[in-house]
Amino acid sequence: MRKLVWAILFVFAASALGNPALLAQDAQPAAQEPAAPTKPARDIENISAEQIEADPVGIATEILSTPPGQYSLERLAKLRQLRSALGKRREEARAIADAGTLDSRIIEAQIETLGPAPAEGETEPAATSKRREILSQRLSEELAPLLVLREHQVRAATLITEVDERIATIQEDRLFSFNGTPLNPATWASAITAAGSTLTWYFGKSSIGAIAIGLSLLLVIPAGILWLGRKWMATVRSRAKAASSSARSLAILLVEDITGLLIAVLVVGSMACGVAALSWGAAPQTLLLQISVMAFVSGITIAVARWLGRSIFRSPIESLRIVLLPEALGRQASRLTGLIGVTIALEAFLEVVENDGIVVLAVSRLLSALLVLWGSWLVWRLAGIIARRERKPPEPDPLADQASNEVEIHEAIDFAGPLSKLVKVVALAAVASAVAGFVYLAREIFFDIVGTLAVIAMAFLVQRTLRLILVVLAEGYLRRFRGIIHLLPVFTGFFIALAAVPLLAIIWGYNGQEIIDGIIALRNGVTLGDITISAGDVFAFALVFFLGFVITRWIQRILRLSILPQFALDLGARSAIVTIVGYVGIVLAAIIAITSTGLDLSSLAFVAGALSVGLGFGLQSVVENFVSGIILLLERPVREGDWVEVGPYSGIVRKISVRSTRIETFDNHQIIVPNSQLITETVKNLSFAGDAARIIVPVGVAYDTDLDKARTVLLEVAAANELVIDDPAPSVAVEDFGDNSINLKLLAFVRDVTTGAGVKSDLSFAVAKRFAQEGIEIPFPQRVVTLRDERAAPAGG
Repeated sequence: MRKLVWAILFVFAASALGNPALLAQDAQPAAQEPAAPTKPARDIENISAEQIEADPVGIATEILSTPPGQYSLERLAKLRQLRSALGKRREEARAIADAGTLDSRIIEAQIETLGPAPAEGETEPAATSKRREILSQRLSEELAPLLVLREHQVRAATLITEVDERIATIQEDRLFSFNGTPLNPATWASAITAAGSTLTWYFGKSSIGAIAIGLSLLLVIPAGILWLGRKWMATVRSRAKAASSSARSLAILLVEDITGLLIAVLVVGSMACGVAALSWGAAPQTLLLQISVMAFVSGITIAVARWLGRSIFRSPIESLRIVLLPEALGRQASRLTGLIGVTIALEAFLEVVENDGIVVLAVSRLLSALLVLWGSWLVWRLAGIIARRERKPPEPDPLADQASNEVEIHEAIDFAGPLSKLVKVVALAAVASAVAGFVYLAREIFFDIVGTLAVIAMAFLVQRTLRLILVVLAEGYLRRFRGIIHLLPVFTGFFIALAAVPLLAIIWGYNGQEIIDGIIALRNGVTLGDITISAGDVFAFALVFFLGFVITRWIQRILRLSILPQFALDLGARSAIVTIVGYVGIVLAAIIAITSTGLDLSSLAFVAGALSVGLGFGLQSVVENFVSGIILLLERPVREGDWVEVGPYSGIVRKISVRSTRIETFDNHQIIVPNSQLITETVKNLSFAGDAARIIVPVGVAYDTDLDKARTVLLEVAAANELVIDDPAPSVAVEDFGDNSINLKLLAFVRDVTTGAGVKSDLSFAVAKRFAQEGIEIPFPQRVVTLRDERAAPAGG
């Protein structure tokens, strides 16, 4: 990214100021003092690999005192070899210094047995003090060589930084060198002249037979292989479209990809042999082998680009398509991706033959500029097509549970729109660089953006393919492990992203040694105060905590299904035990995970104190609810399954969690109540004394009713209901004497409090029916309304 930013600034500056070469001619040289004669330093190109390995520090010190020099592959290779040798020396010194010596470790252990040194103003026994002084002196003598190693380590690290800067300087000088704009006719004239001379020399070196064999291997045989391969691929694709299951579609798709890879290898192998035949006699055998290998790599690049285009835009399985396009646009985007692959392959092949001196620089630079312009136009068109993608709502996750899929997602994450705009900007930067005459910069920008898109697309494609395989397994043979399988895409995505980062770093200009240094830095750790955290520590913490979490869940499952049902515990007690075991297990897993990393918990005492203050003020309500949840689980004034009334709400307790309790009303509404409210406020628990609960059915009878008969009928109605229990027995009581009726109430008990409302309704229906059959009147107030017309004349008037 840093290259891209500098490149854009440099291109526009150069376009505004003109040709830097002409400006340099007009500049007047400044007066300089005559330099004192010094011993000439060796050029790194003249230093052998054995000399670099033998004394990398001395050679680095000598080389860094000279100017960087011109760009050449040999110079960069020697500098990278020098950097690698310095890195080995640095790591060797670090390893020995970190390990220390056996004697030093023994002396340190002896000093620890003496206890901590006395604080200022305190004293210790003379024998202990003398022994501590002797051991400290011996330890200083043992650590002296280690201090020298630390100095070597720091010196090597400093030289590595300087060598990296030297390599970056040489590469940047080449990138920002003016190579002639393709808009200048003189550039075309010199290129055509050089190309004519090259062709004349080539035909003078090559034979007619070698050219004929090369053309056959390069054109005829690959054309036949492609024709047969297209027919076979068409058959496979038709079967993939007609497949009825995801597993069969995926299997056919894998067969198609493997077949396409074999066809590509055969075609590319034939073309590489054709290139070798065409170059036979015109190039040395070592160079011929290098050209053939590069031709093979270029062919594989084209095959991979075609495969990516088909998989991203036209995959038979829609879930594997990264960008959803209509059929016509999908074909066009796939074709553009293949052409971009051809451009990249030709550009890479051209760079190799240019570095080997096979092609004259004037020809290679002009061809490279034209290829960059062509490729940037293809990238621009592809970005425009991606911007016209179809937008569909995300489909439910097959690996997630039903509760997760019920969450409404209004819009999926859209990365295609911003990415297409960014790609267009980078394509414009490549075009501007090529037109301004900075061919190597344009080539670098074009390679970087296309390589980045390819790596990202391949990472997405691999992730979606693995996810689809997991979906097929979760729906088939491994259905019972569905709960574990749905977590695997997270881990696969993490490792795929981890593998993509070094590839992206290499594409954007970081060399392998710099990436290895970064990995070593992650392995050795980053020091924050007195705490050193490394990637290994983080991985160990995550692994141990994950294993502890899984073991805790399995223990909870065993308790819930196998152990607790054997004891006379109600559902609420079992749920409380399982929840407490979960909290304890997670806390223990965290403590064990932290201890496994070797982290000194005492060093976190200050942080813990600061957090406790923050928790006491900023998170007071959260802590209060958490403590209240623990109290609810221990004292159990409210249990899962209880019928409670909290304020205006009445319902069944469904879940007691860390922060809140979920109550389900009889209207099937979910009420979330903070745990602190259940502790500090009045809560009516209708199920606390047991599951049995009393229901009351009020009914009124006329004053002339036989009350004994009415009581007998009510008791018979209660006895006829299967949900009414016999102990305590139902009873009938007189509530009061009303204005119009004698108010009675039927008192009955049901075994399950949650069935009380339904039983009360059933008893009311039954009472109304029996009273009608027995002739018992249920009175109701009657009103006689008389309407009088005041305008009418009085009677007899």
